[in-house]
Amino acid sequence: MTGRFHTLFDLIDLSGVNRWLDIGCGPGTLFEQALQAGYEFDFLKGVDISSEMIKVAKSKRLSGNIEFSEEDLELSPGPVKFDFVSMIGVLQQCAIKPVDAFKSVAQKMNPGGRFFFTTKHIGWVEFTSGRLEPERGHSWFSMPDLRDGLDEAGFSILHEGGLLPVERKFVSPEDSHTVYFLVELK
Repeated sequence: MTGRFHTLFDLIDLSGVNRWLDIGCGPGTLFEQALQAGYEFDFLKGVDISSEMIKVAKSKRLSGNIEFSEEDLELSPGPVKFDFVSMIGVLQQCAIKPVDAFKSVAQKMNPGGRFFFTTKHIGWVEFTSGRLEPERGHSWFSMPDLRDGLDEAGFSILHEGGLLPVERKFVSPEDSHTVYFLVELK
């Protein structure tokens, strides 16, 4: 996941982010890396469905106004709205339609807020050529389905592409089984 985290840092200037929600936060590593890089935030909230991951995140005792909680992506929005949401490597494990996930994210955001996510891409040339088959343990998505879901949920696409996480290299979507999107809530 570290390569995906660095992709976020390569693409996004977090210095203007005040309230950040990380969906699928795991042990809190993304927040930990952002804080170590010197970024400051008014409020950070990490959610994960794994109580064990939340225990590990809480044990890190990161400084600042940080909350970690065991929650599901589809839970109703709370009173706090976020200006940045990340969801790295989560969508392919949720077993829900992308549009439903995106609508849930949008409910948790302020208009003009940004959302960054990575997920699995069924359109990778290795799959479309028949040389490889997608891993059955994940959901796989096409770029048109992801774009349509984002549009229906009220997002404008700012940046999209393929990602080779280990190499921290941006490529065309067809050249990778992982894709990323940076979008803005209209």
